[in-house]
Amino acid sequence: MSGFFQHLSELLGRHPFDDAFIETMRERIREHCSRVPVHVHKRQVAEARLELAAKEAIVSVFQDEFPNAIRPHTVRPDWPYAECWITDDEALIRFSFSPETDSIMGGHTLEPVRIVVQRAPPGLMKRLADSMLKHHLIDENSLHGLKENARLYLGAPDYDLTSKEKRNMRSVPPARLFLYNALDTHYTLGLDAVYNGQLPEESRRLYDRLVMRAARAFEVIENRGFHVNLERFAKASTVLKRRRAKLLRQLQNSVGYEVNWNSPTQVARVLYEDLGMPVMVTTDKGAPSTGEEALVDMEHPIVDLLKKYREIDKLVSTYIDGWSSMMVGSTLYLGFKLAGTVTGRYASRLHQIPRDPMIRSLIDAEDGWVFVAADYSQIELRIVAELAGEPRMLQIYQTNGDIHRMTAQSVLGIEEPSKEERKSAKAVNFGFVYGMMAAKFRLYAKVQYGVHLSESEAQEYRDGFFGLYGGLLKWHERMRKLVRMDGQVRNRAGRIRHLPMVNSSEREARNEAERQAINTVVQGFGGDLKAMALVELHETLPEDEFRVFGEHHDAILMAVRNDCLDKHLPSIRKIMQHPSLMDEFGINLRVPILVDIEVGPWSLGEKWNGD
Repeated sequence: MSGFFQHLSELLGRHPFDDAFIETMRERIREHCSRVPVHVHKRQVAEARLELAAKEAIVSVFQDEFPNAIRPHTVRPDWPYAECWITDDEALIRFSFSPETDSIMGGHTLEPVRIVVQRAPPGLMKRLADSMLKHHLIDENSLHGLKENARLYLGAPDYDLTSKEKRNMRSVPPARLFLYNALDTHYTLGLDAVYNGQLPEESRRLYDRLVMRAARAFEVIENRGFHVNLERFAKASTVLKRRRAKLLRQLQNSVGYEVNWNSPTQVARVLYEDLGMPVMVTTDKGAPSTGEEALVDMEHPIVDLLKKYREIDKLVSTYIDGWSSMMVGSTLYLGFKLAGTVTGRYASRLHQIPRDPMIRSLIDAEDGWVFVAADYSQIELRIVAELAGEPRMLQIYQTNGDIHRMTAQSVLGIEEPSKEERKSAKAVNFGFVYGMMAAKFRLYAKVQYGVHLSESEAQEYRDGFFGLYGGLLKWHERMRKLVRMDGQVRNRAGRIRHLPMVNSSEREARNEAERQAINTVVQGFGGDLKAMALVELHETLPEDEFRVFGEHHDAILMAVRNDCLDKHLPSIRKIMQHPSLMDEFGINLRVPILVDIEVGPWSLGEKWNGD
């Protein structure tokens, strides 16, 4: 018997595990873990999936052999709880116990721990908390890691494992690993107690009624993964890699010598030495920049080829080669960070996916199911209209008008805007709604929408926009005054955004805090509204007929069983347009919330109108 099992036996106060028991446990673990695909890029997901299967195996063995073996224990009398780890050749398993509640506990961040405990035997786990998400509601601007906050709030020593040890956990002596995890658990509950005393009452409601429910929904979502159409994936890989190779040949032929086009130093030599381009943008270290902002105003055939090469190379590296390393068969595993932004919106790798249908349509539903993307229509502009009380915007939305058409007609002077002219109107609306100045808007319009404007045109558009929607400037000033008084703003769901730099002695820092005060109440509420809908969809629609895959900006991505589309599509729209938590939170809107639903492969599906 290994020294670790002997050590664990002594700590649990049990008779030593004999070889037969250990072998039974290992066989059960191998049996459970063999059914789990774990070769995925995201380490936490891999660990979580292994831990879930192995925990089920271990619990079943303990219950068979030692009916009373799963019980709380402490490593030291002054520690309120501790944590046991059991290792074998296949997995590293964590158990957290609380003698006060006689329950298995979660961790500082319940990724992967929350996935481990989600299928605990009935009655074994009595509560589940995530102190990282709790701290994010208390102070969204600070680091949320367990180790740094344990040192900050609890005076903990630096007990972390080294980077080398974390890369090879099997090399860590069992006694050190046990102590490390016991300390992790000890300081998790210690921090949770601290955070409970700091969390405002309104934030507590947000935490209990929305944040933790969303966290539990994403346990299932992350574990389920996305279905990738392998036939489209193979075709896209071939097409994109051929395009990239062709562009590389064209670039090489253009300069006449070997260049690594992924090297900023070598690209800078071509641009600024060989071609003699003026240096308009520099890096933080003062070197000539070769980034997107530097290339946007350059005009040269080589620059055009370089832009196209970078675009294709990014698609290949991120969505072909990158996704391949995160796939098991046809399933793609991507994580979602619920504490990934200061506004409260979620973050994930999926948020950077381009609009290119060749890439988006790689994500689809498996046989027997249909992929569905439900997207909030102009949600930020609608929330702005609501919060600002801007009369013309309110009128447009309350009468089901077209705000981009209105802007095109009144600001751009175009009665019947074409598709490209409508794009210009969208740039104007989304650029100026938060108060962007003309100089920044000029760059924004070019980079985001491909709209090229002179300085005078940008200023004319800004003047015209605020002439049309004059109530926005009054709202901007009101938000500036509020954040100066309070140092924080609060969105309609009760989420607080702390902006201490509004009191900075530096003008630029103050101005940035004021800008954030304006946009964060909009973006934060948009994110919380989407989360409310996602939670309700996940909790209320039957899993054998409906599944949430994840979220992307203003959309919820899901799959509906083929024979249940007519049954569930109306429910999806109804829930998203008015999730029940809005009533519970006392949120009443004058502006109607609309949702566009697309049925079929992502970006290739057909619009569902409810007919």
